[in-house]
Amino acid sequence: MKIGSYEAKAKMPELLVFAKVFIIGIMGAEIFRIAFYLGKAAKPLFSCSAYWCDEASLIFITSIICCLYAHKRNAGLTIELLAQSRRIDLFTILIIGVYSNFFLEPLLSNVHKLVQQSNPLIGPIILITILVMFLSSIWRVYSMEMQETNQVPKQFRFLEDEAIDCQDQDELSGNDQAVAFAKTVLESANAHSGLVFGIDAPWGVGKTSFINLAQKYWESKAKGELIIFRFEPLRYASELDLSQYFIKELA
Repeated sequence: MKIGSYEAKAKMPELLVFAKVFIIGIMGAEIFRIAFYLGKAAKPLFSCSAYWCDEASLIFITSIICCLYAHKRNAGLTIELLAQSRRIDLFTILIIGVYSNFFLEPLLSNVHKLVQQSNPLIGPIILITILVMFLSSIWRVYSMEMQETNQVPKQFRFLEDEAIDCQDQDELSGNDQAVAFAKTVLESANAHSGLVFGIDAPWGVGKTSFINLAQKYWESKAKGELIIFRFEPLRYASELDLSQYFIKELA
């Protein structure tokens, strides 16, 4: 099929995806079948007179716990995304996998017989274990939410991406390091001549702010003894001879 000038081509089938969905269908049906057999084996544990009441209560409690767990796992969002994807092919493969479980029943007949003849307590024990794991996860989530609710809300501030000029604007505590650098330059300049200092750091980490803080220190401690000359090479990035402009501005 051609769309404008583009010719759409059929893609290779997603074999691994289809295989996983197919296996999920088979395993899901088998789990449901075994759960049914375990529940049927546990039927004698309930009293005959109030069996319907006990069964309804158990189903209700189990459903509530499963729904809470699914809610905390964002199952609703997952189902919504699956529905929006409109992958009817995957849903069809899932149904085929569920239906294929019936063909596997003769191969698993011995296993099914063992499950049906198992101890009546096995089913309730497995159910209680699963519910306890679900409740544990739900409780951890609620505990974290309660802790976040009780905490004092943090006040977030955004810092401007501009160089600072004084210590009052120093939100990142870089003034001490800048002052230490400025002191080193002054002491070295008095002892030796012709020394060159460099500041090497990646772009955007605050080199200009660092120099501004150091300059404030020089202006306050060595006023009249030190010549501070700021030369910005980026202003002359398009020029070939930077030394000419350096000498011109210095003069």
